[in-house]
Amino acid sequence: MTSATKEYCVGIGMLIIAVVGWFVVIPAGIDLPSSVEFRALSPDFWPHVVMILLGICGAIVAVQAHFDRQRVGDSIEAATEEEERGEVQFEFAASAVRVVGALAGLFAAYFAIPHIGIAAAGVVLILASTFVLGERRLKYTVPLAIILPVILYMFFVHVANIPMPLGVFEAFR
Repeated sequence: MTSATKEYCVGIGMLIIAVVGWFVVIPAGIDLPSSVEFRALSPDFWPHVVMILLGICGAIVAVQAHFDRQRVGDSIEAATEEEERGEVQFEFAASAVRVVGALAGLFAAYFAIPHIGIAAAGVVLILASTFVLGERRLKYTVPLAIILPVILYMFFVHVANIPMPLGVFEAFR
């Protein structure tokens, strides 16, 4: 199976996940109040936004892969071309370790939130994620890791009026 075929399957898979999330998971998993003053504060608003974005990304990946498959063709020449371009083929075991490590990091962040707060857990999670994904330029990752969780925290606390845990930083409130 060539790279373009794999990408096409990933794109279609993303579309399927988005559709199932929209029509099955969100309605089954989110209880809606009888009335909501602002649509953006509805419990199902952001999950729907995520499903829309996932569907759009899946469609883009599938369409691009479809055109790559037509341009190059699913043949031995395509596989040879990929090898010549130096595309990295990951081993299943290494990929599985990355996925398990990412899930372990998410669980660790989840359980750390009550103790160190959501903003601090976000900083640590973003720094760890960017490092694991190969980004080593600290001049980009450190500001991103600090600014993004702080802005999200400020939005939810000050705009949406949703209390967020601060953990050990509760005294600074």
